Amino acid sequence: MMRTRLLFIIFTLWCGVTLGAVGSRTDCGCLQSLPPGNHVVLICPQGDGPTLAEAGAIITLTYQDIVKPERPFSTGGCNGGIVWCGGPLRADSFTGDNGQTTVSGPMAGGGYDTEIVWYLVHLVNQDCMMSYVPLVLVSPDINADLAVDLVDFSIFAAGFPSPSKPYDPRLDFDGDGSVDIVDFSLFAQHWLHRCS
Repeated sequence: MMRTRLLFIIFTLWCGVTLGAVGSRTDCGCLQSLPPGNHVVLICPQGDGPTLAEAGAIITLTYQDIVKPERPFSTGGCNGGIVWCGGPLRADSFTGDNGQTTVSGPMAGGGYDTEIVWYLVHLVNQDCMMSYVPLVLVSPDINADLAVDLVDFSIFAAGFPSPSKPYDPRLDFDGDGSVDIVDFSLFAQHWLHRCS
């Protein structure tokens, strides 16, 4: 008997847990991957940071256990250091006949985290899988209240510049290992941006 199973991907962040290699568990028949390299993506509450595509960090999702083609991939909720604005992040399209889609758009939110975890849940049989994409998300909304304001400026100023001050990865918006005038410029570009 074939069951129609709905697949929801809840996009969230996982702090302090190592789940092994990307795609190492496939209970739910899904793999996700990023191009090689270190990926640091700046997000803003207003959603006007670079897209994942512009950052060279397009996430490819492949659903391998295809009961019915064209499954929707959507996301919602989060734990950890990121607060999202505007509800769930969605994949670029439904899966094709090969069970594959991508996530390449901008993300609206604030905060900082170093791993994105996809929770995959079949609502009928409750199978699930946890795996992660090693993607660093940084935001000029450093305190994750969905507004880039004086509080964030105070936090940034306390860690600027680095290396003369201790390195704070939350303030390294371009991911080059230092907090410098480039990071200040990126902060200034998003000054007073809010979740709408």
